[in-house]
This record gives sequence, C-alpha cells and structure tokens, in this order.
Amino acid sequence: TSTGSMRGTYQMVRDDGEKPDDLEDPEIKEGFRKDLASLDTTYLELKEEFIDTNNEAVLDAMIHNLQLRMELLNQQLMILETIENDYHDETNETKYL
Repeated sequence: TSTGSMRGTYQMVRDDGEKPDDLEDPEIKEGFRKDLASLDTTYLELKEEFIDTNNEAVLDAMIHNLQLRMELLNQQLMILETIENDYHDETNETKYL
C-alpha cells in the first residue's frame, strides 16, 4: 500500500492545526476514499497470494494492512468528532451572545 501517502495526507491535517470547515471537505473525503481503496486492493492481492503460498510473511502483511485500515478509520473518526465538537461549540457560543 501507499502508507507514506496516507500518513502524509492526514499528517498535514493534524500538524498545521487546520480542520475542514464541514463534513464535505473534498480533499479529506477524497484522501480517505483513495487510501481505503488502495488498502482494499492490496488486501485482496495479499489474500490471493496467501491462498496460493500459505506464506506466513504474507499473512503478516495482511494483518498489517488491517491495522492500517483501523488507523485510517480512527483518524477519520477523530476528524469527524473534531468537526462535530467545533460545530457544537460555535452553536453554544451563538446561543449566549
């Protein structure tokens, strides 16, 4: 998989402190979609290779792929929770003004 590109995309979001303005941010949405598609493709290739070879290294690579998926989904969840919290904070501030 392209682990480096996945980390690069989301590192940019975390390190510069910028958050997308809404849930439809095209850059974030497209980055997640591409990374998940890449991980899916790689996993299917590894699965076929494991069926053919029964190689433990391939099995380890499959496990690593699933761990990367979990990391990606956790990052997506954190971003969505941040957006939701920011929205609620802004809404509460408006109520009291």
